Amino acid sequence: MSRPSLGEGSPGQQAAHRAFTQGLVGPGRPDAHTTVIAPCANPLCATPAIGAAPAEGMVRVTGSRDGARTHWYCDGRCAAIGHARAELRAIPVRGKGPR
Repeated sequence: MSRPSLGEGSPGQQAAHRAFTQGLVGPGRPDAHTTVIAPCANPLCATPAIGAAPAEGMVRVTGSRDGARTHWYCDGRCAAIGHARAELRAIPVRGKGPR
């Protein structure tokens, strides 16, 4: 036995539905089919920052104030992950201050 469906017959219901979907109609777009975590192929990525960049295009990401070291990352996704990790380490733990 199937459940009865409520139609969107009234103009108010149709307007509410358009507002909810922001005017979008039809099926949603397909997934990107990309891996969430993919290992970096560059062997110099995430090396400690001592001296000049180990390769062209590397980005220096400063560690957090808790003493984490500065590292070299590939430009783009790897550098963004490095920045995010440094920011997460800077969030104080309840009652303990910075990590």
